[in-house]
Amino acid sequence: MTRQVFDFSVPALSENITIIRLTTSAIASKLNFTIDQIEDLKLCVSELCNLGISKEDDGLFQIRYCLDKEENGIEIKFIDLKIDDQAENFEISKMILQALIEEIEFAEEYIKIKLFV
Repeated sequence: MTRQVFDFSVPALSENITIIRLTTSAIASKLNFTIDQIEDLKLCVSELCNLGISKEDDGLFQIRYCLDKEENGIEIKFIDLKIDDQAENFEISKMILQALIEEIEFAEEYIKIKLFV
C-alpha cells in the first residue's frame, strides 16, 4: 500500500466527535492497530476535538489522516484548530496526548499526532 491521505471537514460541534472517533477507529484498524492502540488514538482525538469545539455554528474540524504502510503508522493533523493555549484544559490535554502518542507537534496552524504499530 502506498501512502494514503484522507481529508475531512466536520462541523466543530460536540455531537460530531463520535463521527471523528469512528472514522479514526476504522482507519487505524486498516493498518492492523491493536485494540489498545485504537483506544489510545480515539482518546487523543477526543481530547483534541474537545479543545477545538466551536462556540459558533461556523467552526470546522479540518482533519487529515495519512496512512503510511512503510512506517506502519497513522498521522492525524488537525488543521486550523482554534485552541486557546492559555486555557487550563489545554495543559491537561497536552499531558494526556504526550503520554499516549509517540510523536506530537503543536504549531500555530495545526496540531499533528503520530502513532506507530
